[in-house]
Amino acid sequence: MVLERGFSMPYNYPYNFYNNVPITPNPVNSQSTQRDGINWVNGVDGLKEIKLQPNSAILLLDSENDGVFYIKSCDNIGICTIRTFMYEEVTQSIQESKEYVTKSEFEKAINELKGLLKNE
Repeated sequence: MVLERGFSMPYNYPYNFYNNVPITPNPVNSQSTQRDGINWVNGVDGLKEIKLQPNSAILLLDSENDGVFYIKSCDNIGICTIRTFMYEEVTQSIQESKEYVTKSEFEKAINELKGLLKNE
């Protein structure tokens, strides 16, 4: 786009010269629903309908498949990629883990080491 007196604007300048107002793009269309700050889609078909601006990404949760979420990203030339993930709740408590020792086990090991050092 070339303006008066030879000044040129970048091709993606977000401004509507006809109405003299800035253009504010909406990266997510009406196919997704936002509840509590979370973007929901209805399956893969709803996911494919989401439009993104170049160099952007969005996290979308699937309302049809429990435990599935997507990250849809768009590169600088407008090509979108979709990555699919599954998540599950972790319910293991620290006390059930075999990686940790209790305070009494630790003190017992310290006393055993002290006993070995005295015998040397």
